[in-house]
Amino acid sequence: MYIRNAISNRGVKAYNAKDYKTALTAFNELLVLNPNDTAMYMNAGVVAKMDENYPEAIKHFKKMTEFNGPDAKNYHIELINISLNNLKII
Repeated sequence: MYIRNAISNRGVKAYNAKDYKTALTAFNELLVLNPNDTAMYMNAGVVAKMDENYPEAIKHFKKMTEFNGPDAKNYHIELINISLNNLKII
């Protein structure tokens, strides 16, 4: 439990410092330890999006929709927004 808290704290500190790559690494480490931690999928998706790492954001938001929780609709909307914002106009 102590290790998870330390990794989580590292991720939150990195997020607060706008170091999104480090935050994403920490949140992904936590997902290895607990692949059912919906909060970490959400955190990882948010920091990946903020870092403009859209493939990683999509991966985490898609996972959130698979859990089909009460906020699943919001993650579907987030996926649509990411996709629309990254369309290239010819």
